[in-house]
Amino acid sequence: MKKILVLILALLMVICTFVSCNSNDINNNNNNNYNNNYSNNSNNNSNNSINKETKKETKATTKSETKVTTDTKKETISPSKTDTEIEASKGLNFELIEYGKSYSVTGIGYCQDTEIIIPDRHNGLPVTSIGDSAFYNNKNIISITIPNSITSIGYKAFSSCSNLTSVSLGNNITNIGDAAFLLCDKLIEVINKSNFNITKGSIEYGGVAQQALEVHTGDSKIVNKDGYLFYTYGGTNYLVNYIGTDSNITLPVNYNNKNYIIHQYAFARNENILSVTIPDSVTSIGNRAFVVCSKLINVTIGNNVTSIDGYAFYNCTSLVSATFKSTSNWNVSSNTGTNKAPISSSDLANTSTAAKYLTKTYPNYSWERN
Repeated sequence: MKKILVLILALLMVICTFVSCNSNDINNNNNNNYNNNYSNNSNNNSNNSINKETKKETKATTKSETKVTTDTKKETISPSKTDTEIEASKGLNFELIEYGKSYSVTGIGYCQDTEIIIPDRHNGLPVTSIGDSAFYNNKNIISITIPNSITSIGYKAFSSCSNLTSVSLGNNITNIGDAAFLLCDKLIEVINKSNFNITKGSIEYGGVAQQALEVHTGDSKIVNKDGYLFYTYGGTNYLVNYIGTDSNITLPVNYNNKNYIIHQYAFARNENILSVTIPDSVTSIGNRAFVVCSKLINVTIGNNVTSIDGYAFYNCTSLVSATFKSTSNWNVSSNTGTNKAPISSSDLANTSTAAKYLTKTYPNYSWERN
């Protein structure tokens, strides 16, 4: 009996051990499945997170690229309607500035124009400035049109342009360098579209209006009549420049059927003129009107000229004959109005003596006829 009980107990122990082992295997399998599922879920979440971050970065990159494009568009300067309607001068010299973002005009280059129109763009980029001394001492330029793209005019940019008669300033100019228009003695018209308060006779803003008859905002009022440039201001007609090529000239009989004045510096430094006939329609000869016309030999002064300002024929070293159609009632006086003295009719009747009086004896005096 005892043997039977021992066998039963042993059998029970074996059964218990077997059950315990299977239970552990099941738990281990469950744990492994859980761990695998957790790992897979973690990887999926990680992948989803990465995908979301990638999408965010893609969106951010797209926005950033769009912003750059927008900024580029903002930096693009489109020419104004007025600028595009005018054909700009070709052959000028340019220099890249502002780290390659724009151009500056640096010189006349091979441009043959006498009426210079600065372009607002060059090689697809805006032209924003006119460099120092860019057109210094150019004797051929008669007018200059500066577009709205220009913000700065350099030091002495147009200094000593002795035939420059008209300039148009664009509306975005913020700086005009010192002496930019120094010794532009014939610059009688300033078309001011800038925000500067430019007044005629002022030495400010590079002296652009120092010699001006008028500063205005409209179209140019200068009229070319067979090479003679006329300007009407305050009801008075002025002959302001001669751009013709004749050596022996007879001035127009009238302008708009009216008398006119030979304005100051009108023929100054013209080395081509040999003789001048001034008609009866001229009433006055301005200051330095024929100064340094070094080849001028003969001059005829009409009946209705009643005044000749100081230095009108100064340094006309070749002048040997001056014919006054009216020789009586002439007086000369210094610039201060003192030392007024009459000139005898007989002296002026002598063409050689009259020439000497104009160029040597009384060159800096004002002449008046009663």
